[in-house]
Amino acid sequence: MGKKLQIYHFWAGPEKLPVNSFMRKFRKKFPSINVQTQALTWGVYFPTLWAKIAEENPPNVSTTEIGQRLIKFAEGGHLIELTDLWQEEGYSKVFPSEMKKGCRVGNKIYGVPSKEFTFAVWYLTDVFREKGLRPPKTWDKFLKLCEALKEEGMYPIITSGWGTSLWFEHILKGLAGPDFYLRLMEGKESWTDSVIVEAYQWLKRLVNEYFYPDPYVYNFPMAWMKLNRREAAMQLQGEWVDGMWQRTYNYSPGDDYDYFILPPINPRVKRTMVVGGNAWIAFKGAPGHDKAMKFLKYAGSRETHELLAKEGMGILSRKDVPSEMYNKILRRLKSDLLKSKKVPDFGVFLPPDVTNFEGGQRLQILLSPKITKKEIVKLLDKVEKYKKGIKP
Repeated sequence: MGKKLQIYHFWAGPEKLPVNSFMRKFRKKFPSINVQTQALTWGVYFPTLWAKIAEENPPNVSTTEIGQRLIKFAEGGHLIELTDLWQEEGYSKVFPSEMKKGCRVGNKIYGVPSKEFTFAVWYLTDVFREKGLRPPKTWDKFLKLCEALKEEGMYPIITSGWGTSLWFEHILKGLAGPDFYLRLMEGKESWTDSVIVEAYQWLKRLVNEYFYPDPYVYNFPMAWMKLNRREAAMQLQGEWVDGMWQRTYNYSPGDDYDYFILPPINPRVKRTMVVGGNAWIAFKGAPGHDKAMKFLKYAGSRETHELLAKEGMGILSRKDVPSEMYNKILRRLKSDLLKSKKVPDFGVFLPPDVTNFEGGQRLQILLSPKITKKEIVKLLDKVEKYKKGIKP
């Protein structure tokens, strides 16, 4: 065996199985490369990568989120530039423009896209069927659905503290529209704008009236377990739950579980979906750049994306993956994505310290029993200043 190719990734849960299939295929294709993989849970993944960089012992290849996390690695001078690879492989024709943008820093590209994930409101079909409920098409019908579930003695929504960020993103884009949302991410709108205050007020109302029991009691795995125990009816979450249901519970897509897109509060806002993405990156500080490039080229190939789609990895970035490679739930979700406007999740545009700071302000808004509009504005003014580099 040749020198090792060390690969780190954050698919340590049910998504690990399709990733393992991909790694086996790569090993078979390149038997002379000694591939060593390390799957780490999300909570320790990025701190571990930065520790390895500080020790001058990074892995050859790793996964990251597109946008700010990739940018931080690139601006630190840690990544191999992949602009030539994009040109050689014609990636600009097969990857969505938002994925290319998320892998780019200035005029240089540093990532090879893997998944383009999105979010929906997920539910177990037996819960809706037994209660005679149907997915809502409008915001008013969504609120009526929540009220109907309460009347049946069931909590409508369960989430985690992190999940409140997803709810806020979806409420904001459905209230202010995608253009305003993007301008906010680009720093062209203020966090103290009245429509943002209204979005937080809507989230607070949902939390007070429909969340079980409040969003900061459970982490995602615990909230997920409660949903599957039928202690709550709905969860706004990423499309990765499709694979989780199949592998953990042996549920059938579309038969045992389903989804709907959260309707916009403002009926004039056209359907918009929040997206994020994962990409493969290669570190300069690791030896064996030629092996890393072979891996990245294969990771970005149609062959790999089709394999991962068939294995139930979720929605893959390549546009030329045939729809029949996906199960019926993901086929429909990808179709919805293609027919919708897209906005990035907060993590694409906002650095982790800014999202963490906003999360702290959001917590105060949601857990303060009688917070006023003026007090919300004061908290959001701190977010605006923090984003501009003015620390409290």
